[in-house]
Amino acid sequence: MLYKIKQTLKLFKKKWFIWTINIIYYYFKIRKNRKHLAHQYIKWQGVEIWWLINPTPVNQKITKVKYVDYLDEESLKKNYNNELAKTNLQKIDYICKADNLDKIDSNSQDFVIGNHLFEHLDNPIKALLERHRVIKNWGIVFMAIPDKRRTFDEKRERTTLNHIISDYTNPSEERDREHYIQYAGIEYKDAKKIKEEAKRLKSINYSIHYHVFLEEDVLEIVNRCNNNTYAKFDVVYVKHTAKNLWDNEFIIILKIKK
Repeated sequence: MLYKIKQTLKLFKKKWFIWTINIIYYYFKIRKNRKHLAHQYIKWQGVEIWWLINPTPVNQKITKVKYVDYLDEESLKKNYNNELAKTNLQKIDYICKADNLDKIDSNSQDFVIGNHLFEHLDNPIKALLERHRVIKNWGIVFMAIPDKRRTFDEKRERTTLNHIISDYTNPSEERDREHYIQYAGIEYKDAKKIKEEAKRLKSINYSIHYHVFLEEDVLEIVNRCNNNTYAKFDVVYVKHTAKNLWDNEFIIILKIKK
């Protein structure tokens, strides 16, 4: 009996087993949750930013989505060859950064979707202001964000509101380099290797996790925008990270007020 328990514990430590469980859970639960919420809140015409190998399942009968990324398809596959080389990407309609949607007209969208994007942004407040600009009054911001406790970021410190404010009011190349150092430190322990990897990732503009959050951190950022900028958002829905071990994300849905 003890031997069987030990063998079971060894199985749970294997990466392939964890990946398999994650994939199964995603398709049977996480994707189902996203679909349910998208069909409830997303309609008419809008854009989805990032993660275009896995677009949000919207109600296509009443919804038209165009896709946004900061690189074209060829460049994305080159920079993310391990993740994207053998996958089919959505056709990219707008090439622009998430915090500078300069290819999209103001007040032209009914929604903006960004799943597992917010943590990749070096300037989250600026990105929220851009969403406010391009979305029509009473339009929707849909964000699924990884809970840092359930990802490879689990040992990193939560990003503070003061840090996010500094990224907005005083963007800093030095602060950005520190983000890359932190990210490279997840995989490497040797200081020289960490520095080399951080330099390599930054040189190709690799989209790292600049910041790490719990849901209350993101809601605090939204509240800061409401109280200190022209942009106003109503929080209309929050899906908390489930108690299930394999659910690694929370979802925040905002409604634009102008």
